[in-house]
Amino acid sequence: ASGIALVITSETPVNYLPKSFDIFGAKTYGLIPSQAIIAAIFFLICLFLLNHTKFGRYTYAIGSNEKTAILSGIDVKKYRILIYVLNGLAAGLAGIIVASRLKVGSPIVGMGYEIDAIAAAAIGGVSMTGGEGNIKKTIIGAFIICIIRTGLNILGISSSNQKIIIGAILVIVVAIDMLKNRNAE
Repeated sequence: ASGIALVITSETPVNYLPKSFDIFGAKTYGLIPSQAIIAAIFFLICLFLLNHTKFGRYTYAIGSNEKTAILSGIDVKKYRILIYVLNGLAAGLAGIIVASRLKVGSPIVGMGYEIDAIAAAAIGGVSMTGGEGNIKKTIIGAFIICIIRTGLNILGISSSNQKIIIGAILVIVVAIDMLKNRNAE
């Protein structure tokens, strides 16, 4: 997708976003930035969907054991598509927030955030082999990654070295998860 965006924009940022676009990331309500409000609303919607709907039950069932979910009569293909749609919606919303905050649209701005997202999920207890995890703990993992990134910025550590550090943290967390899963068997 980023390749298509680079071709469409001729690899140049899109400037001059309309002023109405500020509501998504450049505006504050009192002391609270609009992006925090949008993220909180999206979190609450996802929390409701995952904990109080058939979609959520089926999502956890598919993640825990896909074969059992199929045998239980769950249309795994349908729900997998819905899960990817929700994921795409979250990514699109994040892109709009970042573009609004920076007042520029660029297809390369979010590159590198993938490792932070995976690390946040892993720190939050999402098993890389599937079947474990929840949104509340993942949000805590995201806060931990933000705190680590902020600390590394304060220490003046370069972006490249920050990626190495976050990657090392991810490797350690995944190794601990694998050991935990192996011991559980």
